[in-house]
Amino acid sequence: MEMADPVGELQDGAWDVEDAIDTVSTTVYRIIRNRKRLCPGKDFLRFNAFCRKIKDIAARIDSISQATPTLRSEWAGRLKIPYLTGFVVSQEDVVGRDDDVRKILDIVLAHDSDQFSVIPIVGMAVLGKTTLAQVIFNRYEAIQHFDLRIWVSVTVDFNYPRILEDIITSITHMNGDLGGLSTSILEPRAVGLLAGKRFLLVLDDVWPVNYFQWEPLEKVLRHGERGSRVLVTSRTVKASDITGALDPYRLGFLPNHDCWRLFRSIAFKGSNSKLSDRTMEDLEKIGMKIVAKCGGLPLAVKAMAGLLRGNTDVNKWQKISNNDMMICKAEKQNLLPALRMSYHYPPSRIKQCFAYCSIFPKGHVFDKKELIKLWMAEGFIQYTQLESPEETGSQYFDELLMRSFFQASDVENDKYVMHDLIHELAQLVSSPYSLQVKNSEQLQRCSFSHKTHHVLLLVKDVDQPITQMVHKSKQLRTLVLFPSEHPKNIRNTQLDKIFQTLTCLRVLDLSSSTISVLPESIEKLELLCYLDLSKTKITRLPDSICNLYNLQTLKLLECPSLSQLPKHFAKLINLRHLELDQSFWYTCTKLPPSMGSLTSLHNLHAFPVGCKKGYGIEELKHMNYLTGAVHVSKLENAAVPNAAEAKLEEKEDLEKLILE
Repeated sequence: MEMADPVGELQDGAWDVEDAIDTVSTTVYRIIRNRKRLCPGKDFLRFNAFCRKIKDIAARIDSISQATPTLRSEWAGRLKIPYLTGFVVSQEDVVGRDDDVRKILDIVLAHDSDQFSVIPIVGMAVLGKTTLAQVIFNRYEAIQHFDLRIWVSVTVDFNYPRILEDIITSITHMNGDLGGLSTSILEPRAVGLLAGKRFLLVLDDVWPVNYFQWEPLEKVLRHGERGSRVLVTSRTVKASDITGALDPYRLGFLPNHDCWRLFRSIAFKGSNSKLSDRTMEDLEKIGMKIVAKCGGLPLAVKAMAGLLRGNTDVNKWQKISNNDMMICKAEKQNLLPALRMSYHYPPSRIKQCFAYCSIFPKGHVFDKKELIKLWMAEGFIQYTQLESPEETGSQYFDELLMRSFFQASDVENDKYVMHDLIHELAQLVSSPYSLQVKNSEQLQRCSFSHKTHHVLLLVKDVDQPITQMVHKSKQLRTLVLFPSEHPKNIRNTQLDKIFQTLTCLRVLDLSSSTISVLPESIEKLELLCYLDLSKTKITRLPDSICNLYNLQTLKLLECPSLSQLPKHFAKLINLRHLELDQSFWYTCTKLPPSMGSLTSLHNLHAFPVGCKKGYGIEELKHMNYLTGAVHVSKLENAAVPNAAEAKLEEKEDLEKLILE
């Protein structure tokens, strides 16, 4: 029997396997940690149940494999190579970008001694990189300056023989079939045509290549005359890194006044003389509002202008302006196919990190380090012993930034934003696994199911969605109560239901909620890796929280009523990030014993030395990942031999050490 969604079924199976394996490994660790012997009855029955579960999942995955031929043909259909571009450009398409054209043209026409230079134009999809290259390619100055002008549409596959064929065809204007000829034949032909000629070569839509792909083409191009130029358009800066190019020219969003000029040139073409001044004034006011919703994307502006072209009905324009869904639909139809190509190319580990961002609301400002902690908690980071998961996660983020999925925020350093259309893409590729509940109206349309894995709640009243999740989404991995103007009211009975039922949770963010007590049943979330209790009235943490063996991040910022950590805190041996306010550390006179067991911990801002075992300065010995500042106080309690054992000089990432 053919499955409706074999890709989704395979993803579900993979998640179920991961849940089962993580649960088994956690159970085994707990038995070893507590130095318990296996109970012939209870423990073996539990492991037999795990084995049966794995066997059932394996059978499911095996049945999915029967759909593999269908699956392959389906994806082959989806991953069509984008249309090939040409160098002809309509003047109607070229509005704005005057400064960009001038700056790039200055580089292209500059007199220098280089054999040839590579000039990359980099930016997210649908910004107009190709159009900009077309304008420069067809400028009178370029026509006069270069002996040859060559346009090659590269697209996803950097196919060296095909690029050579296109170079030869472009120069000779012969459409003879060169397909199938070996590079040993094509290379001499291309070299002969380029030799002694100053050329401008545009390589349009280049995706990441490695040096071994680029090197053969570079050798051919070096036969051209000095002053030759290669203009590369790409969605990623990696293309410029490989080609040894000049610093990439980063193409930004089209300014609002230029967006309006572009919109006006299309929407009002041929209509100006037929309209009364009053009608024209009304349409312009509405049109400016529509343009503002296009986010500086020329293709989005063209899509909306094309939708309204020839229509002079003020009421129709007003209806579209007020209907964000209609605008969004028009943009999706025209833009998302191009944007989706950006998503298909990166490795799968990068894709899931990008898709995860869909649960956050549009306009959200992403903190790079915080996002990486969430990715780590979800198990997205595939790291090796040579580097930490934080370092690998940073590489993942930089890859997405390089591919223009993120843009640097104008507000703060190390903060980033995502364009609305990129966010739409994230929501598209993460469906049906991610869900963002904005308001009570949307809640009525939400369909929580076993496929729901990541949920963010923006609604103030969380009672109804939590009830639905507990009953329908028991495989949930992420639950975020997103901060809003009013703290979210959540009762202890609801918390207990969450802890007892949603045992697959990896991320739980209860920040900015009304909770003051955390139920002991928190220990049921044995797979939990990330817990945020910031901005709550919590006064103490239950000791059962120390059974969360997998916990990596614990955030307790702005919890003024919290004054101490649980006695057995040192059992959290996988804890990497403990975030508490400076006021907590300032008033802290005693930490739980054996803190030295937390060898992966990155931040411990204060360490008051004690006299008893488990409180001595030697606890710092193996805490080699400590960063930032550490205030070691009560040194009078440190025995001289033990002080040397702390090996403070080996904490390479420490920026500041205060001894008191």
